[in-house]
Amino acid sequence: MQFDKQQERLRQNGSTMRPGPPALLAKVLAAVIGAALLVVGFVVSLVMLAVVLGAGIAIGGFVWWKRATCANSFASRRCAHKRCTSNRCESALASAWISAM
Repeated sequence: MQFDKQQERLRQNGSTMRPGPPALLAKVLAAVIGAALLVVGFVVSLVMLAVVLGAGIAIGGFVWWKRATCANSFASRRCAHKRCTSNRCESALASAWISAM
């Protein structure tokens, strides 16, 4: 009942309940908020890219360092056994190289 009275009062004042087209302020605000969301999304993607690249470089550097260390260790052991050409020495070198990993 009270709702009907409010509607009647609004009709008498010339107001209607139907919304009109969006105002200029609403359009500008929507454009600004949309642009801000695009910028924030771009920044977040750049941060994620930097984190992934940093982790990849760190893991790749660690693997390269371990490979170089093992290769140098194997080369120094090979030089120590250079005079030995029997199968026994070659298998000892192979097992030493495997255990160095």
